[in-house]
Amino acid sequence: MMNNNNITINFKLGGIAKSIIQFIDYFKQLKNTIKNEENQKYNLALISLQSAANETRLYLKSITNGKSQNSKKEKELSTLWKTVGFALREIDSELSKVSFEKSDYWLDPESYNLVEIGEINLDLNTVVKEIKLLLQR
Repeated sequence: MMNNNNITINFKLGGIAKSIIQFIDYFKQLKNTIKNEENQKYNLALISLQSAANETRLYLKSITNGKSQNSKKEKELSTLWKTVGFALREIDSELSKVSFEKSDYWLDPESYNLVEIGEINLDLNTVVKEIKLLLQR
């Protein structure tokens, strides 16, 4: 014969188990949402990085092909690289630093002092290689 205490305990345990399952389901959904948001941030950062690198390569190619420097385009490149620097802050701090330095460089390439930046490698080819590595993650 079952007493009321056992029924109450079983009922309470069933409610607790159901609550725990709901709690676990909630955190699984939350984890997936956070992961999707992180992936989206990561992808947007890579898109902005690739865009800045491509725009810079195209500009440098036009200079190599005889076009004169264009201060308006250089300011646009500065803005692109600054945007990339912010987008990369939580993803790759070194690449973020490089992006901010590139932004500073394009503000005034003629007066930019490469000695001041120390060990930061601003080489565009290096940045393009880094993009390829990030795409493999």
